[in-house]
Amino acid sequence: MNVDSENFRGAWLMVCSMVLYTLNDACLKSVGSELPVFQSIFIRSILVAIFFALVVWFTGAFKSSIPSKDIKLLILRAIAEIVSTFFFISALFKMPIANVVSIVQILPLTVSLGAVFFLGERIGWRRVMAIIVGFIGVLLIVRPGAGDFNFYSIYALLAVLFVTLRELVTRRLSKEVSSIYVATTTAVSVFIFSAMGSLTITWVVIDPTQFLKLITASIFLTGGYLCAVLAIRNGDIGFVAPFRYTSLIAALILGLVFFGEWPDNLTIFGGLTIFGAGMFSLLREKKLGLQKSNN
Repeated sequence: MNVDSENFRGAWLMVCSMVLYTLNDACLKSVGSELPVFQSIFIRSILVAIFFALVVWFTGAFKSSIPSKDIKLLILRAIAEIVSTFFFISALFKMPIANVVSIVQILPLTVSLGAVFFLGERIGWRRVMAIIVGFIGVLLIVRPGAGDFNFYSIYALLAVLFVTLRELVTRRLSKEVSSIYVATTTAVSVFIFSAMGSLTITWVVIDPTQFLKLITASIFLTGGYLCAVLAIRNGDIGFVAPFRYTSLIAALILGLVFFGEWPDNLTIFGGLTIFGAGMFSLLREKKLGLQKSNN
């Protein structure tokens, strides 16, 4: 298979991943006004945790020894995933899906910024400007102090913060730790945390339709993760990564069709600003990577 066909396959897998992730969000949001957050997370996480545990069991990933340094990092990563999941789903239940997804699209920029402060990586002034522009886009969506300001926008930003921490911790893991092992420990951690959290709430009786939506969400989430992993492994990351922004289109369509939501012009402009800044940063990173490989 040539490079072009691998990139084409990787791009389609990334598109599928983003659509599946957004479908998962839509399924969760559809029960958001009916079920408590912890109850929703717990039911969704059951199937996801079981699936990844079975994969790890059959692949024998648990048989390999993990250095103590990586065990600490895995625990920190799991905590970051747990907190980000809680904040993201809480925001999703109370905000238009397109708004939440748009805010989360700043993630590549926050990871780049975090890598500068915590991993010692260096970035040029152009990417610094892209990060600033991206944050301006977030402010256009959140609009703190405005009359229609939604407090849950802060939850979405906190979700981005902890996902950024998760990604930075992931970069510090040894190469000997397999991706599926990392995913499984994270999924099981979210399951255990949500199970504990669900003990502190009053459970709501779930009807078959609600249960089906949560099970469907878990299937979409699992499929989204697998497609994302396959996308990175089937194509050049510099070519494939920009296709993650198709989740914005998916969120707009799903928000309109299933929830009757359509963002105002300022929110759309903010989302496009984040998209443009993220694309510039990704393309700039790809260009610098090519220059280094040619030297």
